[in-house]
Amino acid sequence: MSTQPIASSPSAPRVAGAARHRRIRAAAAAATITALIATGGYLATTTAGPDATRPTPTTGTEVNPSAQTLRDMLQNIASQYGSRPAAGALVNPSAETLRDMHQSVAGQYDSQAVANATLHPNAQVRRELHESIAGQYGPNH
Repeated sequence: MSTQPIASSPSAPRVAGAARHRRIRAAAAAATITALIATGGYLATTTAGPDATRPTPTTGTEVNPSAQTLRDMLQNIASQYGSRPAAGALVNPSAETLRDMHQSVAGQYDSQAVANATLHPNAQVRRELHESIAGQYGPNH
């Protein structure tokens, strides 16, 4: 048996001009498409972006509310959102107010109070109840 050396097959003839031309055409097409996409994106962001509309210049009219208007606005905001008492503010609710607050708290937390029961809270209980209510709703409640 005779062995024959394995030789590589002869390479196919290269058509350098046509293949090279195809690669250049493909690269040019890809570059053109990339440029079009980038340009379209730039135009879209500059025309429809948040800075696309120019702010309207002010007319130069200044708003200077009167002191009464400022007081009314302050009272309106305070009534809507409540105002917090100043630290160390002294509040002396009446017995009726304390009773109403106790019934309100008891009703919220489902305490079963006996009808027409007379409550005699000590000073510490009154102070704690008062501080709790004042901290939640302000001193005027």
